[in-house]
Amino acid sequence: MKLLIACPLCVPQGTADTEAFKTVQLRQDGLYEVNCLQGHKSIFCMRNPNFEMLFQSGLWALIDGYPREAVSSIAAALERFYEFYLEVIALKHSVNDSELKQAWKIASKQSERQLGAFLFLYLFENHRAVDFSAVNKTVEFRNKVIHQGNIATQDEVIKYGETVLDFIFTVLNELLSTSESVVDAVIEKQVEEKLANVTEDIQLVHYTVSTVINITSGVPPLQKRSFGEAVERLLRDRQHYP
Repeated sequence: MKLLIACPLCVPQGTADTEAFKTVQLRQDGLYEVNCLQGHKSIFCMRNPNFEMLFQSGLWALIDGYPREAVSSIAAALERFYEFYLEVIALKHSVNDSELKQAWKIASKQSERQLGAFLFLYLFENHRAVDFSAVNKTVEFRNKVIHQGNIATQDEVIKYGETVLDFIFTVLNELLSTSESVVDAVIEKQVEEKLANVTEDIQLVHYTVSTVINITSGVPPLQKRSFGEAVERLLRDRQHYP
């Protein structure tokens, strides 16, 4: 997935787009160094959580004609959403961060462990089981595509994306309704962890990408969006994106 980043010094000065903008590849650390043609150097720190960008990456993979990669990215986004949920609940209950990381290190080895951790933490937090029935029906499809090499059609990927996106929106809006300030705190904590890797004395820019989830878009509840409509919209506007 590619991102288009504008030099913060050039754009206010009205510098030509070809000089002010740079295309970068999505990175795990969320840090993007930009050296524009005018000699300005900046580091952009992405504020979007990883699960949000992985889901968006799956959306773009489908648009670019890679259905298998789309399924893989969406599945990874769901697992990273479990991890995000756990981080929020752990912070809410003042769990030591190092203890959480130690426990997650064991769970992170297998997808089933991550799902189990999420399901029971959700149960303890909400005193009811999460409705996982729709996502559970997609597990066979996911496994056939990722592990058995089945080639999915665009319609199958859209159906899978819709199911996962609806689940994320439902749980995320529940989380925001009870723990919005903690969600914000986790996002800020993740940003601080990214910035801890910046050692140069350089201009820092906080950077948020508009996505189909848009967790930082404003006051909850988040507006639920359709995966299929997002695909159609991006296909229409494809020429405006890197």
